[in-house]
Amino acid sequence: MFPSSFRLVALAGALALSTACDGCGDEQLVVTTAFCLSPPEDVDFGERLLRTADSRSLVVVNCGNTRPNAIDVQIAPVDGDLGGAAAFKLLRAEIPVPFVPGTQASLPIEFRPTAAREYSADVVITVPGTSAAAAASVRVHGVGVEPDLCDLQLPTEVGFPATLVGQSGSAGIELRNAGVAPCAVDAVQVVQGHADFGVAPADAGPRTVEPGESVTITGSFHPSATVPRAGLVEVVVGGSSATSAPLTGMGLADGGCLLSVAPDSLVLPRASIAFSTSTASALVTNLGGTACTALTAVSDLDDFRVALGTDALEPGASTTFDAELVPLDLGARAGVATIAAAEGSMVTVELRGHADPTPSCAFLFTPSPLSFAPLGVGLAREATVQFTNFAARTCPVSGARIAGGAGSAFALLGVTGNADLAPGDSGSARVRFAPGAPAREIDRLIIDTDGGETGTDLVGFGALAELALTPSTVFFETVTQGCVSRSVEVMVSNLGPVAARLDRVGFGLVSDPIFDLLGSIAPGTMIDPGQQSPLVIRMRGAPVVGRQSGTLEVDATGARERVTADLFGGTASLDEASVTDVFSQRERPAVDILFIVDNSGSMAQEQAQLQANFQSFIGFTAQLDIDFHIGVATTDMDAAGHSGILRGPYIRNTGADATIDIPGTFAQQVAVGTSGSATEEGLAAAVAAITSAGGHANNDGFLRDDALLSVVIVSDENDFSPGDVASYVEQLVLAKDGDPSAVLLSAIAGDVPGGCSANGNSATAADRYLDATILLDGLFLSVCTPDWGQTLQQVGTETFNALTRFVLSRTPDQAQGITVMVNGEVVPQDDTSGWVFDDASNAIQFRGDGIPDAGDVIEISYIAECVLP
Repeated sequence: MFPSSFRLVALAGALALSTACDGCGDEQLVVTTAFCLSPPEDVDFGERLLRTADSRSLVVVNCGNTRPNAIDVQIAPVDGDLGGAAAFKLLRAEIPVPFVPGTQASLPIEFRPTAAREYSADVVITVPGTSAAAAASVRVHGVGVEPDLCDLQLPTEVGFPATLVGQSGSAGIELRNAGVAPCAVDAVQVVQGHADFGVAPADAGPRTVEPGESVTITGSFHPSATVPRAGLVEVVVGGSSATSAPLTGMGLADGGCLLSVAPDSLVLPRASIAFSTSTASALVTNLGGTACTALTAVSDLDDFRVALGTDALEPGASTTFDAELVPLDLGARAGVATIAAAEGSMVTVELRGHADPTPSCAFLFTPSPLSFAPLGVGLAREATVQFTNFAARTCPVSGARIAGGAGSAFALLGVTGNADLAPGDSGSARVRFAPGAPAREIDRLIIDTDGGETGTDLVGFGALAELALTPSTVFFETVTQGCVSRSVEVMVSNLGPVAARLDRVGFGLVSDPIFDLLGSIAPGTMIDPGQQSPLVIRMRGAPVVGRQSGTLEVDATGARERVTADLFGGTASLDEASVTDVFSQRERPAVDILFIVDNSGSMAQEQAQLQANFQSFIGFTAQLDIDFHIGVATTDMDAAGHSGILRGPYIRNTGADATIDIPGTFAQQVAVGTSGSATEEGLAAAVAAITSAGGHANNDGFLRDDALLSVVIVSDENDFSPGDVASYVEQLVLAKDGDPSAVLLSAIAGDVPGGCSANGNSATAADRYLDATILLDGLFLSVCTPDWGQTLQQVGTETFNALTRFVLSRTPDQAQGITVMVNGEVVPQDDTSGWVFDDASNAIQFRGDGIPDAGDVIEISYIAECVLP
């Protein structure tokens, strides 16, 4: 009997039921295969802040009468909307097969929006070989929402009308809130420029601009002279940030037409007689109170041709004055242009230039130089350069060559075009660049003519891609003989500056022959900088019981070296499929807590909050009488005495060296100052504190083999550690013998994606810390929080919960059940006062009254999962 919360979906044949799955056991099913789904209708994730994740589980029950040996599960777009499906991810896409009638499987689904929009997709379950293309499906929905942000926008420029000297003009300055939260405007003021600008006193004071609202501030202009003026108006928002807009204005003379020109001297570029010309421009303005009409511009030297953009100027208006050098004689050329108006106003512009002789044969190369983007060593790229005859006569092309010859990184592939190029005609040359070393390469393309040779530079950069495999170590679960492991995704990433061409993906020669490559990358595929491509591998149970190992290898042209990932796994016999893991609750659960605190220039208030609210964090330890170590290091990886070194002997509450004044010592150590490096490297510092700095006297003994490692990073900036986030997470896990359940990482940092500014704190978005907390199942909390006590209590509680998690030695077949006993008594599966199974960490998590007491013996029995090949 299946509960009414399930929906029945038939794959093929007919079904003698008209309701959900109620009565499945009493009716005669004539279908070949059928599934019951829970929830039976759409899965709605509701609203979710951008870049944050939520998960739901879809339960699939085989309520048919067959045993499918292959089941496919995938996320499918709705109406071709690939973007709508991209926000959903199957955290586990496998249903154990054979899928025995009456058994069930859980499919966890994650929703992580990246844009403010509605998302929809279908979770589709199919059985290969059946007549139905989409046998079972359920629609998933979610909405990505922006965090509350104030976005006050000003005009790109505020221009005041031309105003007579001694009088006043005004212009409106629009303040528009394009954000989704109110903007608190503290002040509007002119902060730069001439004193001729101002803001109406009534508009300069505080105000609030609601989302979507526009407010117009009145600006004033009182010119004191007949010259252009410039200034800057600034709007202070929220007491800590400002936005601004430039101000411009022109003072006019109280009289007739008055011409002005700037600059009053022009130097034109060199030009060749009967071959080329050059130009330059100035700006003519009417600074008077009446119009200037019948404007003329005349040069006293025929080599210079001059023109105006208009023949009349209203008061305050401007136009361009253009001069062109058309050389008639060789050498230096100098002249004067006169600009006059009918009203009698007149200005002059000095003109200077230089005339060169006409070249006998001249080619213009496009592009010049011919530059190749950085390219991986061993790869090749081709490009074409065009050469055009700009001489006054026909030029024969007698040959083309690379100046460096056979040893050059450049090669001439061919030349196209006529042998004789008339004036204005073009030819082209095809050039290949193939760097042989990671260095800059320079050469020259030469075109030979009867008048000699001309050419253009060739520039290229050889470089090496930096490929990486993540994770670089894969620990497969122990597999029963005749079964295979769950598939594991290894990501190939290009962290270097250039692309690489993939040549081979395979396993090393000394690898055990039990590893399979299920999803690969075709040879010849280019992996661009910043690109990631997945490889999917699995392990088969070996004929011989024991430990197995291997190496996944990736070779690529243009890469620095072969990259590898170490593979480890184990094989158990069929007799060992029934497993009982035995644990003993420590008399005193142990945790090593590492605080990484930003010590850059803006962190004084956050450090004070840590000092004031430490008791909220440490209070949870009394609940289990926890044995703890607490160490403090900074985000500074540059200065001596930092780089992961603890700020003093670590705090401990046990043994002969137990800290006497724990709150006082913590307050002293966490006051790390604000003179540290502005390049905050929180993840690198965390790794250094337990690895490279582990030999320092302050760090020695801090990290214990049998203790949970809890890392807490506090910063108002993003992480600037040089490596990728996954590499630092991997190093933290390896420090705990590869057990991810033994590491917890939480961060108190800037909200993602917009950062934050509240309660006297402000911070930039810390997406790298967010990614690290996701990978290590920690908390990500706002550094702009008004209640640091509650924040630190949450971090402490999360650490406490991690001490009640017991990782299993094998992956259980959940369909066959898990039995949990404490001191011989069965503990129920209950998420409030019993236990739950955490599939992501393969662990039993005790809750509430079900948490074992100190010294209790925990026995967890199950049948190990068997995934058939």
